[in-house]
Amino acid sequence: MKVNIKNAKYQVNETGNYNLKLENSSGYSNNNLANHKWISNFNGNEIACLFNRESINQDESPAFPWNSISGWFKNCMHISPGDYIYIPYRFFTHNITNAEETGATIEIEFEFKSITNSDDEIIVIGGESNKSKIVFTPNSATLYSDNNVYLVRTNFKANERIKLAFVINKNVASGDDTSLVMIVNNGILERVNKYSGSFTSARGIKIGKLNAGADIYIYKIRAWNMALTPEQLFSNYAIDSENTAEIISENSILNDDTGEIDYNA
Repeated sequence: MKVNIKNAKYQVNETGNYNLKLENSSGYSNNNLANHKWISNFNGNEIACLFNRESINQDESPAFPWNSISGWFKNCMHISPGDYIYIPYRFFTHNITNAEETGATIEIEFEFKSITNSDDEIIVIGGESNKSKIVFTPNSATLYSDNNVYLVRTNFKANERIKLAFVINKNVASGDDTSLVMIVNNGILERVNKYSGSFTSARGIKIGKLNAGADIYIYKIRAWNMALTPEQLFSNYAIDSENTAEIISENSILNDDTGEIDYNA
């Protein structure tokens, strides 16, 4: 069957109603003590990152350096091995309501460089014993539900800026997306799986560690107490890009020459 369609404007809008929003802070300087912070503040809910440096000597408590080693770098937060930040945001458990009851989404824009150990766990969301977690290594990210049940994983290359989103849909009686977990990579739905267990964790987000296997660059972290759709996450990716119109055009299946749907367009 031949289908003719007309061009239409595709509007992209960033999804609001955040639980957590840490943006790139262009213009921040490590030399300014007032810039030694990273804070999310929405609807009166302030979440401040904690900055630390780990030491082999337990009697020492060295400070986060706030310099070219670790600190603000251009328009992102740079974290070198030995330093880390902790974000006291419980992604899997919101106000004692588990993610499978409300839906949940977390989106991280990052880049990993100077890889020395590709298996090292350099970002962990949640993750205490037998609890849910998302684990980032220098070339992969994996979601587990309670009792260490593997659900989805994606792989990526070092030295590339990536926006990765993990989505947990509600576990309800009916619906197209019920009980699905998803990974959206740079605005494109990449992995989907069905879950049957629970998601709980009282831990927040730890980025970096002693002897970490990579340098970490974090541009943005956003989270919602609801399951965003792939379309909403594509819009977020397009809006954050410096080439919004080009990205929308590249993801179109309308052949401008023929006016027909062309999956190779």
